[in-house]
Amino acid sequence: MQEKYLKIKIWQLVVAILLLYGGLWGQNSVYVFATTLTRPAIMEKALEAKLPGANVKVFARYADFQALVKKDNPQVVVCPLMAKESAQIGGKIALSGVTKGATEQNLLWVSIDEEFDLGANPKANIGLMDVGGRANMRTHLRKIAGQEARIRLASKLEDLLPMLTFKSADAILVTESDFDAIKSRSQAALKSKSSGHKMNNIIVINNGSGADKVIAAFKTFTKSEMSMLGVEQWK
Repeated sequence: MQEKYLKIKIWQLVVAILLLYGGLWGQNSVYVFATTLTRPAIMEKALEAKLPGANVKVFARYADFQALVKKDNPQVVVCPLMAKESAQIGGKIALSGVTKGATEQNLLWVSIDEEFDLGANPKANIGLMDVGGRANMRTHLRKIAGQEARIRLASKLEDLLPMLTFKSADAILVTESDFDAIKSRSQAALKSKSSGHKMNNIIVINNGSGADKVIAAFKTFTKSEMSMLGVEQWK
C-alpha cells in the first residue's frame, strides 16, 4: 500500500514538473525574420534546440512575416528594427544584436569589378532586401541615394547577387555582415564601398507575458548560432 502511494506521489510530481515546463515554454511563440543565407528549416531546428517546447517559426520573406506576426501576435519576435517599425509590432526591445562592439552596421554599396559611384550614376538601379515593404524601402533608399535612384527589391538575401550578375542592378545595398555572407558564397569580383549610412542590427522583442524565460535563453547562444542572425552577441 505504501509503495503504491509512493508511486502515485512520484507520478503527481512528474506531472507537476511537466505542467510547469509547459507553462514556461509551451505557451510561447517565437517568430524570426532575419536577413540571412541560412535556410529557414535549418534555423528553426537550431532555435528549437535552444528553446525546447516553444513554437518557433522562421520567415525568409518580409511579406510572409508581416502578415502572420500581426495576426498571431507571438510572445517573442526577432527581426530588424525597420521590420518592427514597418509591421507596427508592439512590445519592448529586450536584446539588441552587436557586431564589432556596436548595435548598428555600415551599409555598403556592392558591385562587380568596379566600385559603385552614385555621383556618376544618380539614376542607378539599386538592389536591396525587403525588410519593410516596398513603400518603406523606397523611402529608405531615397534618403541614402536620392530621389532618382530606382529600387530593385529582393524578397530574400540570396536573390541580391543574381541582380548583379545578370545586371538588373548597378549595385546592391547591404550591411557589412550580409556582404560577408554573400561574398563567402560567390566567386564574382565583388567590390564594396561605404554608403556613409548605417542600419540597426537585429533585435529581440518581448511582445507578451511569459516571454522572459525564452529571451534569457537567447543569451546562451553560441557563436555559430549568433552568426545565423548576422550578429556576434547580444546587448
